[in-house]
Amino acid sequence: MSSASIICDTNIWYSVDSLIKTDPKANLCGTLINLLELCRTPWNLDSTEIAQVACKQLIQRNKGICVYSPMKSISVISGLGVDDGNEDQIRDCMTFIAGIAEGDIIKPEKLEVFRKMIEHEQQRLTDIAAQLNALVASVRSIGIDKRDPRRGEDMTATKQFVASMVGRSIKQEVTMEQIHWEEIELFLHTMHHLHLDLEVSSRQWQPNDINDLYNLAYVGKEDLYWTLEKRWLHLIRGAGMGHYLFSPEHPSSPK
Repeated sequence: MSSASIICDTNIWYSVDSLIKTDPKANLCGTLINLLELCRTPWNLDSTEIAQVACKQLIQRNKGICVYSPMKSISVISGLGVDDGNEDQIRDCMTFIAGIAEGDIIKPEKLEVFRKMIEHEQQRLTDIAAQLNALVASVRSIGIDKRDPRRGEDMTATKQFVASMVGRSIKQEVTMEQIHWEEIELFLHTMHHLHLDLEVSSRQWQPNDINDLYNLAYVGKEDLYWTLEKRWLHLIRGAGMGHYLFSPEHPSSPK
């Protein structure tokens, strides 16, 4: 069994069958995105048993939590920003998740507030997707030669975009030279591959894509990533990053 940290997609905590097949000693790690998605899922309103199972699995099986937002995480790995632990947000999320795992439900007087919080988060992701789609549309309008072998090699634009997002996260200017790209290889290459794919197709960014992609930012060069989403398995392999993928059937790192 590899001792590598296995960063998990949120869907892992919902999949009891997959977790049963996994060595109990596996170094499964949750992320802040996992916690927020478990806290904000509509299943806390409508399918409480499903939510309870996922929260219980995270409590029982995770060996550690990646505590920052994705861009703050990149800044900390790169020696930028302040490594402050984000203790208050993590404590609040874990307290809520522990309650759901024990069978707590949203109190009737708080249902409307909870619904509005879910709607606000969905709108936030929708707005980010719209911004990214506008970016893709502007590139498409220029005209792209899909057969140009150099097209996929230059990651400058992707790196500049990530650096700007990191800068916004920590409220200071960040250049792409300051980012430790070797530590976020999976995230960088998958994002770049996805952008290339969207530029030459009719597909668009969807709100759910944002968290799915940004969760990869937690995966360091010595880590593995576990997801059950076929689309993301395909994208990661298409980016040449399949060696980061974890599977219970083949638990040892292929790196």
